[in-house]
Amino acid sequence: MLLVLEVLSISLKTTERIIHTLKVTKKSDSIKDVLKNNVFTRTINNKPVVLSDKDIAIGTGAINSVIYFATLPYKLNDKAVNSTYVESLTIKDQNYDAIKVTFNEAGGGQDHDDQFYYWINIDTKKIDYLAYSYNVNDGGVRFRSAYSPRVIDGITFQDYINYEAIVGTPLKDLPVLFEAGQLKELSKIKTENIINLNKN
Repeated sequence: MLLVLEVLSISLKTTERIIHTLKVTKKSDSIKDVLKNNVFTRTINNKPVVLSDKDIAIGTGAINSVIYFATLPYKLNDKAVNSTYVESLTIKDQNYDAIKVTFNEAGGGQDHDDQFYYWINIDTKKIDYLAYSYNVNDGGVRFRSAYSPRVIDGITFQDYINYEAIVGTPLKDLPVLFEAGQLKELSKIKTENIINLNKN
């Protein structure tokens, strides 16, 4: 099943006017999650939904996760980030440097034990591919391929195709599986209607 996610109104500046919206179209239902001034709400087919504290926390985390990926690589400058060069390799006839990223427990957030790999195009210096493993909800492994790069007010934004791998698959092995067509496509992640609040 293919999900299309849209993130609206992204800003890199902390301000009370920030509104993040995550839209998910699933079968015949339109689900809209909104994080406004750190308050999370959800509607399904334009009708408000009453959520438990657990569901609010999950929904808030999902939006923050999408925002994190949408603003890469800027979040990699955080003090809690540990980056390690892994290797140089070729993916689809392009040359890449592979970087492994982990996080300190202090300042690394609730999911500080997640691990990430980033494949940076040697020529363009852009992150064309990324992958991560996580432990919550029985764990998982994801691989993302970037497309539709564009520069808005000097900042590069990209959309992603999101793939799933078998739990436990080493992140380092994912490019080979991707080229072999052995990863399952889960969703497309689109960033739209980006607003620079610094201009307002």
